[in-house]
Amino acid sequence: MMELSSEQLREKRYADYRMEPDAWTAPELLERYFVPQAGAVVDRESFYRDVKAPTAQAAIKTQLAAIERAIGNEPSVQPS
Repeated sequence: MMELSSEQLREKRYADYRMEPDAWTAPELLERYFVPQAGAVVDRESFYRDVKAPTAQAAIKTQLAAIERAIGNEPSVQPS
């Protein structure tokens, strides 16, 4: 999400829980792994535009660093 263009991200698919390839879009991946509210959904109309905004990129970096620290790794991406 940090390096792909919006159009590339729209086309990319990710493996699901069973590691079935090409199962989920980026919004589906986020809904299943990172959206904390029960029943919340990612707005697919604005996701691919908004994910490239500086505030979204900063939030992604912060989340990635927190995940890496939680699993005992030194963050590879520094939050802004």
